[in-house]
This record gives sequence, structure tokens and C-alpha cells, in this order.
Amino acid sequence: MKINWILILISLGIAVLAGYGFYAGTSNLFLTFGGGGFLFLTLFGLFAVSFGRGSANLKVLSAIFFVISLIEHLIFAFAGFKQAAYIIITGILFLLYLMIFYAIAKTLKE
Repeated sequence: MKINWILILISLGIAVLAGYGFYAGTSNLFLTFGGGGFLFLTLFGLFAVSFGRGSANLKVLSAIFFVISLIEHLIFAFAGFKQAAYIIITGILFLLYLMIFYAIAKTLKE
């Protein structure tokens, strides 16, 4: 596994700005930190990490979950929500992303 530190900083900057955008729209800290954290994780998988051969699968997975997460957080920002629904939906998506990412990374190591 190879990590690019400059792209990590750029991913972190994008995620922080997106999180601030969610905060400016709703003043909800769950949406701010949840959105920023999830978007950073998907951007990290998309840009900053490389497994050599086969890392295209991880990049496609991260891009798909980035778009899903961004749409989900925009819906929660504009439609209003209950915190329990947000935590459950975001938690399921987050754990699903981690599970699939781990399975692909484990296959690439073998």
C-alpha cells in the first residue's frame, strides 16, 4: 500500500470545506462532522491510497460512495432530519463502505 501525503491534505481540505458548507446550511454538528468525516474517508480511498495493480476497483468503489454520501448529506441538509435517522443511515453506509473496501484490499494483498 502506497500513501500520497499531499493528496491526503487536499482530500482533508475538500472534506473540511464540505463539512463547513453543511454547517453553514444547517448549524447541525452531526451533519458537519459526519459529512466531513465520511467524505474524507472516501476521498482518501479515491486519491491518496494506491495498492499497485488492481487499485482501480478501490478507486471506483470510493468514487461511488463519495457520490452517494454527498447526495445523502445534501438531502439531509435541505430536507431536515431526525438525528437517529441520520446516524443509522450514515452508519450503515459507512460500515458497508469499510466492509467492501477491506474485502477488495484483502484480495489485492493475496
